[in-house]
Amino acid sequence: GGRNMQYIIATHGRLALGYVDTIRLVTQVEGLHAVCAYMEDSEFPEDMERLLNSFGPGEPVIVFTDLLGGSVTQIMELWAGREQFQVFAGVNLPFVIETILSGSMPSRENMEDMLERSREQMVWVNGLLECV
Repeated sequence: GGRNMQYIIATHGRLALGYVDTIRLVTQVEGLHAVCAYMEDSEFPEDMERLLNSFGPGEPVIVFTDLLGGSVTQIMELWAGREQFQVFAGVNLPFVIETILSGSMPSRENMEDMLERSREQMVWVNGLLECV
């Protein structure tokens, strides 16, 4: 059978839970995991390590993090050499949803296109209305 895609959203605080909550509403996707770092009840990065070790060998994993310069992303770089493993930092909700709906590990070209489209989703609405 096909290998299950695994998606991890890892953020400082509870943002990851909010993302997972919203994405489940919109997509009904399986294999979606939230990792909330640096909360009183969290054990980051041990909880991330446990989660990654729970996946089968070669199982494709995409990790989305909140801040490029943040420690959550820096810790993820330790795993970036794994096969079938991609990390995206500073993500917005449209990018995460599009990546998940594609249902597979995006190619290099797809990643660039998806990143470009997600940047276009970030708009100053007042300025947009003035143009009309």
